[in-house]
Amino acid sequence: MALQPRRPPYFCGGVDDDVHIWTSIVDRWLNAIWGEPSAQLTFIVSLLRGAAYEWYLQYETQTGCPGDWTTLRHAMLERFGSSIRVEKARAGIYQ
Repeated sequence: MALQPRRPPYFCGGVDDDVHIWTSIVDRWLNAIWGEPSAQLTFIVSLLRGAAYEWYLQYETQTGCPGDWTTLRHAMLERFGSSIRVEKARAGIYQ
């Protein structure tokens, strides 16, 4: 019997949601589960809820379908990522 990794959690896009951690979890899940990029993207979009899903609908309307996870991941990090997190990481490197 083959082991299946646990399904990634939903992402709502709220202030308590860390998009960096979520995308990392999804990356690891996709590395474990092989599939066509379009099927992967369909599955990933099904994990979006609330503000994140509303943002995706606008993003899709404005830019067209992202096509693959890499493109969507970049757009999500840009939209939901925290500059504070980046600044803390840089400060840690400088110390």
